[in-house]
Amino acid sequence: MDGDEVIPTSLTEEELTLRVVETVATHEGVDPKAIVEPIGEVLDPDALETLFRPKRAEKTQNDVRVIFQYYEYEVTVTATHDIYLTEKSEP
Repeated sequence: MDGDEVIPTSLTEEELTLRVVETVATHEGVDPKAIVEPIGEVLDPDALETLFRPKRAEKTQNDVRVIFQYYEYEVTVTATHDIYLTEKSEP
């Protein structure tokens, strides 16, 4: 995976899906409103937030993660609320 960039970001009290969009926007150097692909088209935001809700996360093993494609990235969200972006390589 040469050329991939991984950017960890810790979640505070903000909504998880909003943090994914903000992380992508920050990496792209744009306002989050400039990210035109609705995250709801690639995953169910409620399901993601329910899975990693603080009370649920305490019971979730730390190695649990959700990986999905969003914008130009492979996004990984972990049970510890870290968000990692890996640039998709062109085939």
